[in-house]
Amino acid sequence: MELHQIRYALAVKRHMSFTRAAEEIPVSVAAISDAIRRLETELGVTLFKRTNRTTCLTTAGSLFLEQAASAIAILDSAQRDLAPYRSPRESVALGHPPTAIPEGFPAFLAGFHREQPLTEVKLIEGMTKRLFEQLRSGELDLSFVTGSAGNRPADLDWFEIDRQEMGFVTATSHPLAHSGVIDLTSIPEMQIVVLKEGFVVRDIAEEVFRRIGLPLKVAFETSEPEVMFSLVRAGVGYTLNSRIRATKHGLAFSKCTPAPLDHVVALAWSRSRSLSSASLLLRDGIRAFDDLVGRVEQRKRV
Repeated sequence: MELHQIRYALAVKRHMSFTRAAEEIPVSVAAISDAIRRLETELGVTLFKRTNRTTCLTTAGSLFLEQAASAIAILDSAQRDLAPYRSPRESVALGHPPTAIPEGFPAFLAGFHREQPLTEVKLIEGMTKRLFEQLRSGELDLSFVTGSAGNRPADLDWFEIDRQEMGFVTATSHPLAHSGVIDLTSIPEMQIVVLKEGFVVRDIAEEVFRRIGLPLKVAFETSEPEVMFSLVRAGVGYTLNSRIRATKHGLAFSKCTPAPLDHVVALAWSRSRSLSSASLLLRDGIRAFDDLVGRVEQRKRV
């Protein structure tokens, strides 16, 4: 028998309800029912009588669980007594925008957990502007952030993980597809499909149109990148994005003038706060992990 089976049975005994026991633990009702059924098979007795409306202990169930509760209490007490002898666990709060966790990060994190089992990494999602605020306040230790090249906040440090050239993206059937360089001032009537305010690619689009003195004519805005690309593919409008994203979604990419600032993904931290040893381990591990930073370093060498 396994300890979790006994704990599930004790929860059912406390509530005389499989549903309320599942809410307490919490697991599914099916998981509790299966665990208790296996426990009953191993013990060779029925612990609970079940009907459509009620649950009650059998005599055998009452006898077993009374003694099992004492055994669990002893084990829990023994675990608490070991607390002074355990190595302390450290946690790192790591932020990330909804669409900007580097592709190689899950593999890195799995390896980091194997090498640093006493370090817990808490992933916290948010828009980049909010992540900046959380780094400054200390709510976050580190954060993946996105931004336009050259626009790093002065009070934050970061190193680049990826940098992508932004350009004019349309459906492959669009008359301007693969036109070389697109002059944005020559297409004043065209409408853009763009992400909602708060996304960095939206900020980049607005900055470009401020520079050329034209309004940003939005055909459709969304918080879902997949929806944005599908609308462009359907011919609803164009967007500004990277060649890599355009190719991935079967769209045409052209350079444009004035050229948008490059889109950067970076790992950031506050200059005014000292990083814990666990945060330093995570930061330096990410910096050294080739599958995350190799593309940027390779571009710099070309």
